[in-house]
Amino acid sequence: FRTLAQATDTLGFLMADYAGNPQESPFSAKVLVVDDDAVGLARALHALERIGCDCASAATGEQALSLLQEAAFDLVLLDVILPQLDGYGVCE
Repeated sequence: FRTLAQATDTLGFLMADYAGNPQESPFSAKVLVVDDDAVGLARALHALERIGCDCASAATGEQALSLLQEAAFDLVLLDVILPQLDGYGVCE
């Protein structure tokens, strides 16, 4: 996938049976989505929340690190190209 939004759109499509009824979703992970593109971030959050995920978001690598220190996440969707601290730096 080229963007996080494309990846989460695909996930939303695959989980369409649970969209709008997240209580029955087998996918109730706590997910951190990190993307500096506001539109892509909003699309990703919307798709994940529709299938029952508990989502948090960050627009910078620094914000992501702060959230990762505060809470545990089952999954982190991380854009690689971010201003200042990029996705690779977050992973280090």
